[in-house]
Amino acid sequence: MSNIRKVFKQKILLYCIFLIALFNELTLGFVDPNPPLNYKILITIRIFDFSLIFLGLLSTVINTNKFFHSISIFGSFVVKRYQNLITTIFFYIILFIILDICLSFFNFGYPKHFIEANMQRAVSPYDYFNGKPNALDHNNLGFRGKFKRPENLEQDTLTIAFFGGSTGYKGNPPIPDIIGQKLREEGIKVETYNFSSVSSNHTQHVHRLVKYIFDFKFDFIIFYGGGNETLQYQVYDPRVGFPYNFFYRSELGNFTKLLLENSSIIGEIDKYTKLISGLSKLKNKFEMTSPGRYKEIIDQYEKDISLAAAITQGVTNNNYCTK
Repeated sequence: MSNIRKVFKQKILLYCIFLIALFNELTLGFVDPNPPLNYKILITIRIFDFSLIFLGLLSTVINTNKFFHSISIFGSFVVKRYQNLITTIFFYIILFIILDICLSFFNFGYPKHFIEANMQRAVSPYDYFNGKPNALDHNNLGFRGKFKRPENLEQDTLTIAFFGGSTGYKGNPPIPDIIGQKLREEGIKVETYNFSSVSSNHTQHVHRLVKYIFDFKFDFIIFYGGGNETLQYQVYDPRVGFPYNFFYRSELGNFTKLLLENSSIIGEIDKYTKLISGLSKLKNKFEMTSPGRYKEIIDQYEKDISLAAAITQGVTNNNYCTK
């Protein structure tokens, strides 16, 4: 009993046990909205808990008062000896922070289009992202306009599905609405479905088509693109067929994102060098202006269009047309 009391007199050990009981993969699993926890989080939690276990056990075999007293003496020695250097470092850190905050008011920093948590690029299964549902003028699926369900369509109504990037998304009214308006002026009943979203490409649109093809009836399916399927691979994520800035949303570390998004100076440096985000290194893996790369882009474009045509002709439910 005396040994147990002796162990539990150590406050550090008690604190460590409390923290381990509070933060472990079982307890954090309850607060994670999409269990199980991902691999990186699991490793981080385990390292954290093992470090606490080591610290707690160490506190039972060493004289903690002497240990922290020694650290205090060492710290005082370092501060006293390098006082001018430490003061200078802290001065420049504070100056850096003040300058960084001031520059943010003049739009310095990382391009805002890289920051994905916004209304126009919400996470979406299959097609990776689309507009945020029920935000701005989006419907419950995250697209602009009201989508009439098949059971509410009249038999003589022509239905048009439009898949595009920002050119199809933007505008007041956007292109699909203009098409519908022109046809109604000709006396044709028509319903348009605008599946466009900012920065999306045709590879995503193929997945989007499959995602919704059985939920609606389409007489015409229009893929309207070009820029996001070609130039976008030269400016942003260079991997052909990948969604806009896939490297940033899915592959960049959280700490790097934190620096880029919150430091105007670091963000501004990366705008010109692409070194901190790693985009420069990623682009260096490709011959960005080689004929082979251009062919790869063209082949991907043709593949997406051909695949969309095959899906359309094979499984689309029509409302008015017979073919």
